[in-house]
Parts: sequence; C-alpha cells; structure tokens
Amino acid sequence: MTLVNFEGVLTTSDERVEKAYNMKGDPEYVKILTAGSVEAASLGNNHRMDYGEQGEVDTVAALESEGIIYAYDTVVGYYETKDITVGFVSVNEYY
Repeated sequence: MTLVNFEGVLTTSDERVEKAYNMKGDPEYVKILTAGSVEAASLGNNHRMDYGEQGEVDTVAALESEGIIYAYDTVVGYYETKDITVGFVSVNEYY
C-alpha cells in the first residue's frame, strides 16, 4: 500500500480561506497519484480546508473517482488486498 500525505486540495473553487499559504490543484491531477501507484491518501493536515467545504468535497470526489482510499479526522480509511485489511487514520494535531 502506497500512502501519501496529501497537502492541498483538488478543486476548481476560487473561494480561498484567508491564510498565508493555500494549496490547490486541478481535480484531474488525481490521475498523477494513480499513475504513481498511490492507493491511499492522508488528508489530516492544515491544508485540507484551504478552499473551504467545497475544496474538501471536490478532493474527496476526485480521490473516490480513482479508487484512492483516504482518511482524516473521524474518517477511517480501509485498504484491502490479498485477504488483508489495513485500516489507517489521519489526524491534524494542530487543529
């Protein structure tokens, strides 16, 4: 299982939350993850809400469209392979 810490959002929203640094990419960029054999993403970080709720919704939709498992806050990710289930959590200690 290849797991990445996804520091940013995948959205076309321009409704940026006021902060020093906001990170986003086009939702089509999710294909870069699957091309790199990424199966899971940690979203529990300080950039998940850079573009508000819409940015979060769009990111989750993009990941789901490519079958990428994710976790953040109370959302637990479950990855299954060869009769083995791996559960993972992702927590942002700062927020």
